Amino acid sequence: MQQLNRLIVGALGALLIVLANTAEAGSVTLAWDPPTGAAPHGYAIAWGFQSGGYTDYIDVGLATSHTFTNLVDGQTYFFAAFAYSAGVPSAASNELRIGGCSSAPGAPANLTANVADTLVTLGWQPPGGEAPTGYRVLVGSSAGSADLADIAVTTTALSGTATAGTYYVRVLGVNDCGSGPASGEVSVTVGSSGGRGKKAPGAPRNPRRQVFNTAVTLSWDAPATGDAPERYLIEVTDHRGAPLANVDTGGPVTSVSGHVPPGTYHVRIRGANSGGVGPSTSMVTIVVTP
Repeated sequence: MQQLNRLIVGALGALLIVLANTAEAGSVTLAWDPPTGAAPHGYAIAWGFQSGGYTDYIDVGLATSHTFTNLVDGQTYFFAAFAYSAGVPSAASNELRIGGCSSAPGAPANLTANVADTLVTLGWQPPGGEAPTGYRVLVGSSAGSADLADIAVTTTALSGTATAGTYYVRVLGVNDCGSGPASGEVSVTVGSSGGRGKKAPGAPRNPRRQVFNTAVTLSWDAPATGDAPERYLIEVTDHRGAPLANVDTGGPVTSVSGHVPPGTYHVRIRGANSGGVGPSTSMVTIVVTP
């Protein structure tokens, strides 16, 4: 580290680095032209994880290229090269950024939905600009909402079954820099005649929680309006409102239990049947302490 500091402080000249990706995954080859004037005694490459914040270096002798291997997918690396003569280094070359991202992706394009009975198939095209590492599929009970599901996928398609009702769907691209803007929204209608005559349930009543250390029990009463739920959907967000989980009870139970890591959670519950998904309970806040 002391040698690296001396390289930076004593910088005098400049080099040009040219990047050439190798065929091997997780590797990159850096190449450069020798400086003008007297030939240097050797070259060194410095790198780190922040621009200008180099934490390591390697002396490559008189070679004018070097291959780095075992780079971590998704990690951002910054490289610069130096020439040296009689122990005196040049100024750093231009800096190269490898991997990672500089911004969140743009909006996915051309979102479409096909419905066959209860099977829904979604498809879309990748956004321009920064490449996404995955996508979030947002499903809401009304336009612009995402109160029913926030599904993480790594492909540009998603299929699954849904109960009768109308859903509103958007897709966001995601990378290490965050979530980008949403695609255009599509509405998806599943089933007909309101689920063969059924009405969606009303809102579940009297949501309540019990917390003992990390053990949490969430319970509620069945709705007093609409038709009976066939299952319940539990939406969990963190203290900032970011989605954490969407739990389907798979049946008309009115209580769930489990161990939860310490933190603050916000929970809403909805009833669902073949007539659709009903409105939610009021928000329940659950605080689990270490």
